[in-house]
Amino acid sequence: MKADPRRLLRLALPIMVAFVSINIVGLVDTLMVAALGIEALAAVGLAQIVAASSSAVLVGVGAGVQAIVARRKGENSLQGVLVGLSAGIVLGLGVAVFIMLCVYPWVPAMLAALNGDGAVVALATPYLQWRLATCIVMAFSVAFGAFWNAIGKSSHYMLSVIAMNIFNVLFNYMFIFGHWGAPQLGVTGAAVATALATVLSAAINLLLYFHLTRQLPVRWVRPPAAALALTARLSLPAGFGGLQSAAAMSVVIWVVGLIGTREVGIVNVLFTVVATVVLPAMALGTAAGTLVGQSLGQRQPQLARQWGWYAIAFGTAITALLALPVFLYPRQLLALFVDEPLLLQLAVGPVRITAVAVLLMNASAILTQALYGAGESARVLTVTMAVQWLLIVPAILCCGLVFDSGLAVIWGLFTLGMSLLTTILLLGIWHRGHWVETAYRRLRV
Repeated sequence: MKADPRRLLRLALPIMVAFVSINIVGLVDTLMVAALGIEALAAVGLAQIVAASSSAVLVGVGAGVQAIVARRKGENSLQGVLVGLSAGIVLGLGVAVFIMLCVYPWVPAMLAALNGDGAVVALATPYLQWRLATCIVMAFSVAFGAFWNAIGKSSHYMLSVIAMNIFNVLFNYMFIFGHWGAPQLGVTGAAVATALATVLSAAINLLLYFHLTRQLPVRWVRPPAAALALTARLSLPAGFGGLQSAAAMSVVIWVVGLIGTREVGIVNVLFTVVATVVLPAMALGTAAGTLVGQSLGQRQPQLARQWGWYAIAFGTAITALLALPVFLYPRQLLALFVDEPLLLQLAVGPVRITAVAVLLMNASAILTQALYGAGESARVLTVTMAVQWLLIVPAILCCGLVFDSGLAVIWGLFTLGMSLLTTILLLGIWHRGHWVETAYRRLRV
């Protein structure tokens, strides 16, 4: 049986729209915060890195839910699908409580260790505390988002994300600047807005779920211990993968912070650019992960392999179209965020490096999600940890601390160097195809 590319695109398009809306809100957030000054911009960038690091394991639960639910969907097992969702929710709630208990009390110390600018830390502390306070609610959104995509209802995922982002923008306008009778909270207001929008998103997901399952004899299945263990085995490597990637970003922020606060602000803008341009790859990878899991459940491993290659082909073409104007017109792009001539000059080189690097990030992002769908999160973790912590992070520390290298060198190592090595290794894994056999062993309950 041959894969139908239209099926991949139909599933990926709503995910892409959802991701675009997330990053549009991210851009709006950045623009609103940038109006408060470079210190505010640096504070939000710093806090977002720590927030991503802290919640990475929670986000990883989505990989486990998607792999299990997609496989059971392919096997046509309604019981298995419901167990996959319930196990993800229970595991996610446990992880969220753990994050809050372990990270929240240490927020000021963590931020101070990453940045020596007291003004930046003072602005970042309440922002991060508000973000961490929403982890429990976020657990529902993560599990349901993976569930919608895994059963092929990516339009439900899109609806919940778009609604959340609309509320986020409105709340930003209210709480950052004090409009419509709300208090003017500045940087903290951006976090308050995100927290409120996350709560509303969880409520929307619950409503959609109850509507979808209104005719089923059962809506909730208590997950057995074996299902929780399987979900943990698939989720934790993906979560730790996100954690160590966010930790590597924290190293970059710390090294760049030694150069200057302005450079930290530029890095925040660069992260936003990367997150925007790789959106098609992330959406196609998520869709490919679903189709890979369903194909394996249907006992069609060759079809599963085809989905990965189709996703890479589409992703490369779309990413190239998005990266070209970034490379050709970096000053015009940067002018949306900064207006100081010196900052513009400093950022032009790193922006062009980013435009080249995202072409490589495309393949690695797609194959990461596709392998997650096969239940191969542990293999992906091994590759990414080896590349980042044995090669890239030591090189960044050496260049930054020993050779006093500038922003362009640090950013080039982090983006070009890491994406090149990771892409080569993941392409080799996908091409050899040994993951098919191990994928069947890993998802036995």
